[in-house]
Amino acid sequence: MLTILCHFRSEPLPDQVMRIKVYVDRHTTLEVVATATVTVIDMIANIGGTLGLFSGFSILSAVELLYWAGRAVSRTVKKSI
Repeated sequence: MLTILCHFRSEPLPDQVMRIKVYVDRHTTLEVVATATVTVIDMIANIGGTLGLFSGFSILSAVELLYWAGRAVSRTVKKSI
Protein backbone atom coordinates (compact mmCIF):
# COMPACT_ATOMS: atom_id res chain seq x y z
CA MET A 1 0.00 0.00 0.00
CA LEU A 2 1.28 3.45 -0.92
CA THR A 3 0.58 6.33 1.43
CA ILE A 4 1.22 9.92 0.41
CA LEU A 5 1.04 12.71 2.97
CA CYS A 6 0.93 16.34 1.86
CA HIS A 7 1.51 19.16 4.28
CA PHE A 8 1.52 22.91 3.66
CA ARG A 9 3.59 24.82 6.13
CA SER A 10 1.87 27.70 7.88
CA GLU A 11 4.77 30.14 7.63
CA PRO A 12 5.27 31.86 4.30
CA LEU A 13 7.81 30.26 1.99
CA PRO A 14 8.96 31.42 -1.40
CA ASP A 15 6.68 30.06 -4.16
CA GLN A 16 4.63 27.99 -1.65
CA VAL A 17 6.92 24.96 -1.34
CA MET A 18 5.08 21.73 -0.56
CA ARG A 19 6.62 18.85 1.34
CA ILE A 20 5.55 15.36 0.30
CA LYS A 21 6.38 12.25 2.29
CA VAL A 22 5.93 8.89 0.59
CA TYR A 23 5.68 5.72 2.64
CA VAL A 24 5.81 2.27 1.04
CA ASP A 25 4.65 -0.72 3.08
CA ARG A 26 6.49 -3.40 1.11
CA HIS A 27 9.70 -3.27 -0.83
CA THR A 28 9.00 -5.40 -3.87
CA THR A 29 10.85 -5.62 -7.14
CA LEU A 30 10.01 -7.29 -10.41
CA GLU A 31 12.83 -8.85 -12.37
CA VAL A 32 12.22 -9.40 -16.07
CA VAL A 33 14.63 -11.54 -18.02
CA ALA A 34 14.33 -11.60 -21.81
CA THR A 35 16.48 -13.64 -24.11
CA ALA A 36 16.63 -13.08 -27.84
CA THR A 37 16.64 -16.21 -29.94
CA VAL A 38 17.22 -16.13 -33.66
CA THR A 39 16.62 -19.22 -35.76
CA VAL A 40 18.54 -20.07 -38.92
CA ILE A 41 15.57 -19.08 -41.08
CA ASP A 42 15.35 -15.73 -39.27
CA MET A 43 19.07 -15.12 -39.81
CA ILE A 44 18.81 -15.89 -43.55
CA ALA A 45 15.80 -13.59 -43.84
CA ASN A 46 17.63 -10.79 -42.02
CA ILE A 47 20.73 -11.11 -44.18
CA GLY A 48 18.64 -11.27 -47.36
CA GLY A 49 16.60 -8.26 -46.32
CA THR A 50 19.71 -6.25 -45.54
CA LEU A 51 21.35 -7.16 -48.85
CA GLY A 52 18.17 -6.29 -50.71
CA LEU A 53 17.85 -2.98 -48.91
CA PHE A 54 21.42 -1.77 -49.35
CA SER A 55 22.43 -3.29 -52.69
CA GLY A 56 19.24 -4.22 -54.52
CA PHE A 57 20.43 -7.84 -54.59
CA SER A 58 18.16 -10.77 -53.72
CA ILE A 59 18.38 -14.57 -53.64
CA LEU A 60 16.25 -14.70 -56.78
CA SER A 61 18.78 -12.44 -58.51
CA ALA A 62 21.58 -14.80 -57.47
CA VAL A 63 19.68 -17.83 -58.84
CA GLU A 64 19.01 -15.97 -62.09
CA LEU A 65 22.69 -14.99 -62.34
CA LEU A 66 23.72 -18.64 -61.87
CA TYR A 67 21.16 -19.74 -64.48
CA TRP A 68 22.45 -17.34 -67.14
CA ALA A 69 26.10 -18.16 -66.32
CA GLY A 70 25.34 -21.87 -66.61
CA ARG A 71 23.52 -21.32 -69.88
CA ALA A 72 26.48 -19.35 -71.31
CA VAL A 73 28.93 -22.05 -70.24
CA SER A 74 26.65 -24.72 -71.74
CA ARG A 75 26.50 -22.91 -75.11
CA THR A 76 30.27 -22.44 -75.12
CA VAL A 77 30.86 -26.13 -74.46
CA LYS A 78 28.37 -27.19 -77.15
CA LYS A 79 30.05 -24.93 -79.74
CA SER A 80 33.48 -26.36 -79.01
CA ILE A 81 32.34 -29.97 -79.42
